[in-house]
Amino acid sequence: MLRLCGKTVGGVFVVLCLVSTVAMAAEMTCTASDGKGNCTAAAGPDGKVVVVVGEGIKVGDKMECVDRGSVIDCTAQAALEDQAALVADATARLQQMQTEDPALGALLQRGDGYALFPNVGKAGLVVGGAHGRGVVYERGQHIGYSALTQGSVGLQAGVQSFSELLVFETPAALERFKAGQFGLAADASAVVLKSGAATNAHFVDGVAVVVHPISGVMVQAAIGGQQFTYQPK
Repeated sequence: MLRLCGKTVGGVFVVLCLVSTVAMAAEMTCTASDGKGNCTAAAGPDGKVVVVVGEGIKVGDKMECVDRGSVIDCTAQAALEDQAALVADATARLQQMQTEDPALGALLQRGDGYALFPNVGKAGLVVGGAHGRGVVYERGQHIGYSALTQGSVGLQAGVQSFSELLVFETPAALERFKAGQFGLAADASAVVLKSGAATNAHFVDGVAVVVHPISGVMVQAAIGGQQFTYQPK
């Protein structure tokens, strides 16, 4: 387990902890639901049926699932039209964020790639958690998609949704993300975007995190407990 914590940025101590995990995504098919639109069991390629947690997924849907240890967490695979809408949303959101803070462009140029989640919101199935879908880029080229889940209480009071940008400093850092080999520790936080804030975003273990509130007021970005899956384009 790799844990790096604590940065002094502009005289302010910022906590950003990155902890390595192994959370490989696997494709599964929902085989049972609770009757409320949530998948409760699924089968993998080997045909074995296991208990899962999947919100808004019906029987027969294909899913990306990750074994978190205590629960197998699943998200529905997006249809082609949904993926196109997600890419358009991410593009528009990034333009908006760069307009608000032009320094964000310099941060992106320092990285080998990035993942942008245009809308991370409170999850209905996991109390205090959050969920979002994102688009992954390598050297400016769209290479895939990602799903973000956060099982801990991570949203500050008053904040309903926000955008999140992960910038990968090196090819190795991006490869770890694609392999599902890291998540954010329980006490992790990130830089909140405002004019000039991106200059305070520092790479920790090859990753810098910037968030921007969509609704509500965010003073500190509590992103602890986040896990990610990756799906190639």
